Amino acid sequence: MARPNLSVTVKPHDAAAIPDAFIPGIAILKGGIAARRLLARGEEQLRGKHRLELGKLLCKRGTIEHSAGDLHTAHTALSEASDIAEALEVTPDSDLGRAVTALQAMLG
Repeated sequence: MARPNLSVTVKPHDAAAIPDAFIPGIAILKGGIAARRLLARGEEQLRGKHRLELGKLLCKRGTIEHSAGDLHTAHTALSEASDIAEALEVTPDSDLGRAVTALQAMLG
């Protein structure tokens, strides 16, 4: 019996679209190396162009780094995402506002 194809292909500019439910598994796979590369490429494409999407991507990076045990990098991502949210004056119920709040709660 053929195994179903459960893989998800995400282009670098779509890194912010990684479903939150996939993050713990992504962080574990190959030590998170593929996820980190994808996020780094996404960050490169978003910096200076799409601050809102960059903020959301940074929250995903923080979650992945937390799952991988790199708390310093997770806190750094949260700090930058929080700065972006403040600069853009996003509301707490916006996508970025909720992502920042969730990451803050996760990191304590």
